[in-house]
Amino acid sequence: MILYCTKMMNELVDNPLNTFFSPTEYNAALGKAEKYFFQVRTTQVSGTSPTLTLLLETSNDGVLWSSRSTPINLQVIPSNNAGALFGQELGTSSVGGMYTRFGIKLGGTLTVAFVEVWVTGRTAV
Repeated sequence: MILYCTKMMNELVDNPLNTFFSPTEYNAALGKAEKYFFQVRTTQVSGTSPTLTLLLETSNDGVLWSSRSTPINLQVIPSNNAGALFGQELGTSSVGGMYTRFGIKLGGTLTVAFVEVWVTGRTAV
């Protein structure tokens, strides 16, 4: 059963050294799902050899986080054009905590992009 299908990020990601995490208001909702489908749209991409990684983390207290999975890993994103990436997490990784968040990390040299992330969360059945 689908729990939600929501745009959870629409940000300028402008520092390849940092991971940009989903807003905290979505952590509890993300934690309720057992399976995830991600649609990531990138626009106004600049830099050399730009890539994008989307990772999932889980937590019981919302303070200390551990890695859950990497649904999109080092995928090439087109420069100067709109691009779309898709990833899923089928609930086959370890059991998550009360809260879940996703992070976006850009790779390449001086990579900057507008990033929009839509997330569909589902129960196992």
